[in-house]
Amino acid sequence: MVKLLVGIDAKMTGLWSVVYALNLAKRMDIKIAVLLVSDTAPQTLSPSPSAGEETSEKDETAIKRRLEKLITDGRSEGISIDYYLAYGSYKEEIIKFIKEKGITLLVVDFPSPDRKEASEKLPELLGEIKLRTHCRIEVVHQKDVK
Repeated sequence: MVKLLVGIDAKMTGLWSVVYALNLAKRMDIKIAVLLVSDTAPQTLSPSPSAGEETSEKDETAIKRRLEKLITDGRSEGISIDYYLAYGSYKEEIIKFIKEKGITLLVVDFPSPDRKEASEKLPELLGEIKLRTHCRIEVVHQKDVK
């Protein structure tokens, strides 16, 4: 059985990797783990957030809602999906999770065009994950709809 991890950075907005994993699981015997990584832990008693922080929190909440809907839909189709949240460095949390859970395939989204810095750093990020885990990696691009 393939143990597939979908690694999602809470700052990204794409969830194509989840859709890809769900479609793959319909055809193969796959156990999916979805790991949503946020670089900031939730604040229990914090002063009112600044405008930038408030926007970021709204974006993360929207991503969580869309992600949870996809997971619920997948489970209703009989797909085995576990959902995890982590707080910290995306790279370190992904590597730790792969090692702890014996993940054999990592699926990640290619950053959207408006996230140029993230797309430039992607090869380095994936190279280090591959080096430290020996896990196969698939990068999913958003499908252009015309």
